[in-house]
Amino acid sequence: MKVTLFHLTNVSFLLTVAFGWNLSQSPNGKVTGPPSLFAVNSLVRSPSTTEPGYDHDTFRTGDRLSNMIPLSNPPLLLLQSSSPIISRQECNLLCQYFEQQEPNLNTSNHPVLDKNQIRQAEDILCNVRHVIDKLTNCPSHLDEMPVPRYIRYDAKLTSRDILQSPDFVNVLLPDGLHVDTNNGKLFRHITAILYLTDNGFADDGKTIVAGGGTSFPLAVPFGSHRDNTRNAAANNLLSRGIHHTKADGDQCVESDGRNLEKLSIDAYCRDLEHCLGLSMVSGDQIMSERGIRVMPSAGKLIYFHNVGDDGTPDPTSFHGGEELAVISDQSELDLNTALQHKSILVFFKEIPVEKIEDFQSFVTEVNKAREWTVKEYYSY
Repeated sequence: MKVTLFHLTNVSFLLTVAFGWNLSQSPNGKVTGPPSLFAVNSLVRSPSTTEPGYDHDTFRTGDRLSNMIPLSNPPLLLLQSSSPIISRQECNLLCQYFEQQEPNLNTSNHPVLDKNQIRQAEDILCNVRHVIDKLTNCPSHLDEMPVPRYIRYDAKLTSRDILQSPDFVNVLLPDGLHVDTNNGKLFRHITAILYLTDNGFADDGKTIVAGGGTSFPLAVPFGSHRDNTRNAAANNLLSRGIHHTKADGDQCVESDGRNLEKLSIDAYCRDLEHCLGLSMVSGDQIMSERGIRVMPSAGKLIYFHNVGDDGTPDPTSFHGGEELAVISDQSELDLNTALQHKSILVFFKEIPVEKIEDFQSFVTEVNKAREWTVKEYYSY
């Protein structure tokens, strides 16, 4: 493959000088066990040559395919579709399609898709990508990851006692939290997540099925009072070139990585308390209203911006996928009966290499995308 060294060297030089990052590896070394939303994507990329020009000024949504509803206040631009963009049946077909290609997944209960069903799934996937292009106002191009990342979370049995334990963070968020600019991918400025399954919350008095959300611990719910007082841990991590909480060398309970993860646990306990009427905190602790957990709803889409107005990773975009926690004292509980799984598709919108001539041109492209989102969905 022919590589345009000018652009690649330019991007590498700019990001190394500006942020001290090496595009060939994680800024704090390789994380053992890839986090849930990590995506492998070669950084040796050539500019698009066959796709239409990428230009925010000319690519416009001609028709509103689905209304995107703001979930958070800026600086984090986090939105969710008001309705599913594909049907539940189409979600099921996509799950079967991807799991048929994953030898490590237990797909014994799934029928094998025939050629027509495979073609149908690929058509659905193509349409989904087109919808995401329209809703984000960012057309696909050859630099982007050609296939979205399929992630499946299986239910895990957890005792009730661990809810009050510091170890619960490792049950709910075993992969921690991260920003999607990790591993030097600053050009990955927007993430879109398509949920293929529903929220499986249940409570029968003996067993609670909870978790499964996408946690944004620093997000301020849309319309709430803006609060930047809890951003210190995220800012500290990014200032040290750490984009993943599990890459924080300091693993003590008061480290930046652990403090950020604890904010996700706070949001989880707050929501569980509201659902069950339980007291998840003690003493004079006050449960913060900050933090957003987006719960799965089959066919619904969220997207969020990973890079801020200044062209650096947005600390409020730290997020992580929750495991499905089946909270029960019944050791013989059949997890397949309690809850099957959570499945998502992750898409990344990337700024093409040829659009990045210097750092300022990168910032310009980032701001075009952010300004369009604000004007289209945040302005009433």
